[in-house]
Amino acid sequence: FVSSRDEFVAAKAVERAVQSAVGLPGSHGLFQQLLYYPEGAPGYASHRDCRDDAAAAAAAAGGAAPQERAFTTLLYLSDNASGDTDFPTLRVSIKPRAGLFVAWRSLKN
Repeated sequence: FVSSRDEFVAAKAVERAVQSAVGLPGSHGLFQQLLYYPEGAPGYASHRDCRDDAAAAAAAAGGAAPQERAFTTLLYLSDNASGDTDFPTLRVSIKPRAGLFVAWRSLKN
C-alpha cells in the first residue's frame, strides 16, 4: 500500500514506464507488488505467470475468470549478488541491478 505522496508519485512513474514498455494503458494492469527479500531468503520458487491451456479451460468451465497476465514487468530497486531472475526454458538469467526494468510477454499468443 502507498503510505505517502512521494511513494504515490514513484508508483505512477513506474506505471508510466510499464505503459510505455508494453503499449497498454495502466487501467489494463493489475496491481503493483513490492517485494523485499532479506539476504539468504529463498525468493520465489519456479513458476509461470499464466496458466497452461488445460488449467485455463478448467477454470473457465468452473466459472472462474482466467486471470492471465499478458505481460509481466519487473523493476529492481537494489543490487543483489544472489537474487537472479532465471528463465530456465530460455536459458537466460538476469542479475539484479538497481533501476533495471525488465518486461516480458507471459502468454504464448
